Amino acid sequence: MDDKLQEVRRDIELTRAALGEKIDRLTNKVETAKNTTLNPVYHVKTRPWPTLGITVALGCLVGRYMKARLVNSAARRNGIPPRPSIVREVARNTSSSAANVVGLLVADFLRDFINERRKRRQERRS
Repeated sequence: MDDKLQEVRRDIELTRAALGEKIDRLTNKVETAKNTTLNPVYHVKTRPWPTLGITVALGCLVGRYMKARLVNSAARRNGIPPRPSIVREVARNTSSSAANVVGLLVADFLRDFINERRKRRQERRS
């Protein structure tokens, strides 16, 4: 009876240790996903050109959508048919995309600057 009890306790301890290891591995995977896959700054740093292309494309789409809404609403109010202008549309889309890229770069710079200051403060306190 005593041998069986010891064996059950050993099995419980082994199971606890195995579960602890699995939880640690899962925690590491979640941290890695959080720091890489779900972090847009990671993608900007590791793949700047595709990220820039995606940002420009999204800016163009949003710019087109917003322009179409503005032109259509103004035309309806004034009774004037909308007149498309390719040059104006390209200029708006380009400026919108450039603003998106600049916003991302400024946010990245500010985040890095703030993190460096925090690290320096922690080093001084230690």
